[in-house]
Amino acid sequence: MDKERMIIMKKNKKKCSKCKQYHSLKKFNKSVQSKDGKGGYCKECSAAYQKESRKRKYQVNPALELLKKSCEAAFRRSQPEYVKDGYAHVTTSYMSAKEFWSDLWNDDDFRECWIKQSMIFENSGIYKDRPTLDRIDSMKGYEKVNLQVLPY
Repeated sequence: MDKERMIIMKKNKKKCSKCKQYHSLKKFNKSVQSKDGKGGYCKECSAAYQKESRKRKYQVNPALELLKKSCEAAFRRSQPEYVKDGYAHVTTSYMSAKEFWSDLWNDDDFRECWIKQSMIFENSGIYKDRPTLDRIDSMKGYEKVNLQVLPY
């Protein structure tokens, strides 16, 4: 293949760092960290990597990962644009889901209850045993003083 044709081919394609295959640029996610504006892995390899990464994190500390998911969902429900019945008045003073779960995880009493319920869930495998964030007073928002750990 001549050099000119190779250059044209490379302009429209990129080699995935994971599977080592050439793909069209459309098959790569955007990335501000790379010169070409595309990620190093193709979308398929990237999705597989993300799935494995989540699985590894969960295996290392399942209780923390469950808390993160619960806080992300609760934080989303506390946003003004969330318009589902029963959540119109729900607020939170936390500025992000990360701040939310960090605050709860650093509270020894809360963390102990959360881990205890997480272990019950891990051992039973029954979804109804999964720990959840319960608002003690349903008319108030997601604040640490208004939260308790309950099974789903």
